[in-house]
Amino acid sequence: MVQPHGGKLVNRMASEEEKNFYLSQNLKKVFIEKDEALDAEKIAIGSFSPLEGFMTEKELLSVCREMKLPSGHIWSIPIIIQIDDISQIKNEEKVLLVDKTDNKPIAVLNVEDIYRLNKKEIANTVFGTLDENHPGVKRVYQKR
Repeated sequence: MVQPHGGKLVNRMASEEEKNFYLSQNLKKVFIEKDEALDAEKIAIGSFSPLEGFMTEKELLSVCREMKLPSGHIWSIPIIIQIDDISQIKNEEKVLLVDKTDNKPIAVLNVEDIYRLNKKEIANTVFGTLDENHPGVKRVYQKR
């Protein structure tokens, strides 16, 4: 079997018991776009191993500036969640991520780090351009 990137396959899928528990907790809902819902799923099933969640600021800056995670594993694209109103959440809080398109609960996010993005730095270091006609740059700039 081929070893997963980072040496371990991350599995963050919740059991039915865990899903029922978190749904009963009346967690604060945070509505996210479809692309972020898909990223949450990829994290959960291990497609983004060794990532275990959305990137912290330290991880993001390491990826943007060095093209690797702080652990030293090569990684070239930020896996981040951009939330419209960050004032609604706090560090070290659990929130329920809900897909805006169909109102479907997607995941429970353990908030580890809240930070503002330097969109120009991300665009320039990841995509090598600030041109808004580039699809990756456009995606970064469209988010609040």
